[in-house]
Amino acid sequence: MTLTKRISLQLAAAISLMVFAYLLVLIQFISVQSLLSETVQQIRLVDALSLKLFQLQHNLEIALLSSDENHPPDSTRLIDLEASIREAAENYLSRTDDPARRQSLERFLEVRKSMEAMEKRLSDPPEATDAETYRIILAEWKQNADVAHATLTEMAGVRLRIQAAFLEKIDEKRSTTLKIAIFFVVVGAICLVVIWTYTRKNLLIPLRRLASSAEALSKGEEVIRIPDTERKDEVGILARSFESMVAAVQNRTEKLMLKNLQLENEIKDRKRVERELSIAKEDLERRVEERTVEIQRRSKDLETLLYVTSHDLREPLRAIRHFSALLLEKEQTSRDEASNDFLERIHNGAARLDQLIEDILLLSQAQRMEEEMVEVSGEELIREALGGLAQKIEETGASIYIEEGFPTFCVSPRWVAQALYNLIGNSLKFYRPGENPEIEIAPIPEDRKDLGEGYVIRDRGPGIKPEYGEQIFGLFKRAVGREVEGTGAGLAIVKQVAERQGGRVWYEPREGGGAQFFLTLKTPPPSKIGRDYGEQVEVD
Repeated sequence: MTLTKRISLQLAAAISLMVFAYLLVLIQFISVQSLLSETVQQIRLVDALSLKLFQLQHNLEIALLSSDENHPPDSTRLIDLEASIREAAENYLSRTDDPARRQSLERFLEVRKSMEAMEKRLSDPPEATDAETYRIILAEWKQNADVAHATLTEMAGVRLRIQAAFLEKIDEKRSTTLKIAIFFVVVGAICLVVIWTYTRKNLLIPLRRLASSAEALSKGEEVIRIPDTERKDEVGILARSFESMVAAVQNRTEKLMLKNLQLENEIKDRKRVERELSIAKEDLERRVEERTVEIQRRSKDLETLLYVTSHDLREPLRAIRHFSALLLEKEQTSRDEASNDFLERIHNGAARLDQLIEDILLLSQAQRMEEEMVEVSGEELIREALGGLAQKIEETGASIYIEEGFPTFCVSPRWVAQALYNLIGNSLKFYRPGENPEIEIAPIPEDRKDLGEGYVIRDRGPGIKPEYGEQIFGLFKRAVGREVEGTGAGLAIVKQVAERQGGRVWYEPREGGGAQFFLTLKTPPPSKIGRDYGEQVEVD
């Protein structure tokens, strides 16, 4: 039987004992109530009979006082009490079992019968009654009055005896109830002590031992043995479960300690590596700084060399171009056709080399662009770029269409105008033989605004193959042959300018033939947009 069942049975027995004691006390209380009710009823019967007897005695005495030997007593007052006295006496006789009381009432009933006989004789005609008979009747009435008085006195004693008997029985019931209460209180106390002792020994003390073990475990102390694991009841089950939990906790604690040790080692290694990396970083920064200073120095030297070299190269180139031009302007009769061809090649080569030097210098300046950014309208930049291409546009007969809706840009006007100059000039160079160039300059379309704000330059030239779309922006990279004049640095300058201005440039084939170049630039914050920078321009 399990511990829970045993404790439950003990509690059930104690509760049953208490219920049984309550029932016994309740039975005693009901018995007292019944005794009280019966006693009250008997007292009422005695009181009713005593009252009737008192009235009878009183009437007899009045009748005797008002009669003599010549005047018999008046029996009319006694006739009214006859029925009620008889009913009260018979009712009392039917409810009492006391022989003395029954004998007294039976004597009284005999007196009542003699009174009835006297009343009958008194009711006869007066002539039938003589003086001797009156004397006999008066003597009997006196005797009956004495009997009634004695019976009334005895009824008073009966009432007292009933009260005494009731009090005696009440004392007996009280004593019995007290004994029962004391008995069950003692037995209940013994049961409670037994239950408490059993519960304390088999439940509370083992639970306290488990609680002490749990508290020790919570403080990080080692728990060597869990008590009460050998028991077969619920406490044993709880102890074994706690033992399993302690084993799991200790196992996990060991794993955590091992993991913590590994983490500490990793932290130490990481700190060591961080120190080494910090030292290496400082050394690298120092080297980078030294290298940067060295690169800046070399860049400055190269820039100086570039300017000096370009200056030194351009002076003899200008002389070659000048003298070759003079020779070409003279009469050609003294020279053969081959000499004229050589002179023309010398002149063109010198001019191309001079332009190449100019583009290289321009690219170098674009790479170190340090001009301040200002807000300028897109139309103004287009006008500035077209101003430098007016002669080329006139020579080729090109048609240039400029759309509306260009935004305001926050850029370096000089360099953006140079980039537009190179892109438009590129379209003026490459066009289909026998056709005049057609160039469109438009803002980025609405469906492409996610790419940014800027320009789209479109033409109807031969176009560029898609696989060359990236490499044409490299220095000295060309997608066509040498038959078209150029240095191969123009689009490289455009790319450098776009990136330095916070944008980018790319190429896409044009639908229906031709090429289109996209150039995006940085725009000012929305709060600064809205200035009027001039009217739209269209050049034919």
